Amino acid sequence: MFFDAPYRSLFFARDELAECMRSASPGSFLQAKLSELLAFIKGYFSKAIAAQAEQRRTGRIQYDQLWTLFPVGELVYQKTKSPHDDTEIEQVSTVDTVIV
Repeated sequence: MFFDAPYRSLFFARDELAECMRSASPGSFLQAKLSELLAFIKGYFSKAIAAQAEQRRTGRIQYDQLWTLFPVGELVYQKTKSPHDDTEIEQVSTVDTVIV
């Protein structure tokens, strides 16, 4: 099996992969390979998984971790206040980077 970096699709598929592993025959080749793949995902995306867990706990997330909530290419609406005055700034952009 080969996956091209940066492996975003694996990040978003990890829950389904874990479910497939749980439903695989105990001790099977499939279960072993899915376990290896999930271990890789957990290690490779450890910061992103932690950021996503923190977001679920607090309801807040850093801008550079938005991709953990929205797949690359999704539109993101942001409403903030200007640091210079109380002017509201509204912005729509796409999530287009992954920082791991």
